[in-house]
Amino acid sequence: MINNDTKTKLITLTMALFMGLGHVSQANSATLFYRNVSPGATSSPSYFGIGSSEIADDTPFTGSHQVSSFRIGYRSSIPLLSTFRFYGVDPDTGLPARLVAEITRGLPAADFATPTITLDTNEQFIFTAEPGLFGNDKSGGWFSVRFESTDGSKLPFDLSIQLADGPSATGMYNITTGKVISTLDPSGIIPVSLFLEMSSTATIEPVIPKVSNLKLVPSSVSVGASSTATVTLSSQAPTGGVLVKFSTDKNGVYFSNSEVVVKEGNTSAVTTVFTTKKAGPKGKDTETTASIFAENNESSANATLTISK
Repeated sequence: MINNDTKTKLITLTMALFMGLGHVSQANSATLFYRNVSPGATSSPSYFGIGSSEIADDTPFTGSHQVSSFRIGYRSSIPLLSTFRFYGVDPDTGLPARLVAEITRGLPAADFATPTITLDTNEQFIFTAEPGLFGNDKSGGWFSVRFESTDGSKLPFDLSIQLADGPSATGMYNITTGKVISTLDPSGIIPVSLFLEMSSTATIEPVIPKVSNLKLVPSSVSVGASSTATVTLSSQAPTGGVLVKFSTDKNGVYFSNSEVVVKEGNTSAVTTVFTTKKAGPKGKDTETTASIFAENNESSANATLTISK
């Protein structure tokens, strides 16, 4: 039987935990768009001793989302100052690139806690999936966590972050040291990543970039020769790419592909422009011109190809 003194202590502890969480609250009605699920039995989740390093994990998803909350798991015997960062993807390495958002929260000492971090309106941000995540054929971004003590004391030995076995790759990235790291579930069998759930108040419809430029190399050819047409968009193509159509006002000019797709994450694509005798200058003329057009939705660009005998 619990006596009155014990009840008072439990109530006080519960109130302190609630107040210490600050902006940490229960999950709202937002849509869950990413979940790196926890492995094994829910009664015994796996944890990784994170130390003072900033540890990042790849978070594969598609599209653009206005992030309103996210959920993590941790354990610590002391209160923590926690910094969470969201990054884009370096197209060359697949590792974290530009900083998209940084969220700081105070977390209380807790054992096996899985709080939901709810963002104020002015903290919410757009997280857009980028290609080449972790060097794989996936799109997404990066999420990182770093802990500090609130009073400048040494971090405890039991400080750790909850692990997961979900859609992300098995390796993680230590931003502090610049090294890719791997760890295993305590069973030694299951490869793991960071546990993370992300929710969104809205799915942002991707903005279709406009055709901004068309360049021909070379811009002058003799009859029977060809030129490379490069179309450039105003920004990176979203998930699914952007379709661009080519056309010309000149008979005898044709394309290797009259329709090309600027792939997700890219800003340009090419096609080859071929010329035949039919497109050449007539009579005593030594040269003529052909207009080449690149169009997408309501945007277009054009370039002039000079054709000589």
